[in-house]
Amino acid sequence: MLQLAFDENFPIAVSNGLRQRQPSLDVVHVTLVGMRQVPDPDLLDWAAATGRVLVSLDRKTLIRFAQDRIQARLPMPGVVLVRPSLTTGQAIDELELLAMASYPPDLQDLIQFLPI
Repeated sequence: MLQLAFDENFPIAVSNGLRQRQPSLDVVHVTLVGMRQVPDPDLLDWAAATGRVLVSLDRKTLIRFAQDRIQARLPMPGVVLVRPSLTTGQAIDELELLAMASYPPDLQDLIQFLPI
């Protein structure tokens, strides 16, 4: 099962909803762990250090920083980019399926887009 970290721009309702559906799933929202307004490279460092897949809506800058980590052969548990047009329920459904059906090596060094 994956460990997930939601970036600060991701609606906290999704992380809360996912946690309610799957209480055993390790889910954190970065704003609740003192990571508010942290630059993307530092957030990716933290996610790697804690073994968390980073979940975001940020398709503008995060992709480049994640690709830079992969090219530099730095640890990267993965990034999941969710389409902003998904409703809260749809985002929870997509993330629940991904988290429950995946193991950490499945997303290692990958940028995954949801929905697939």
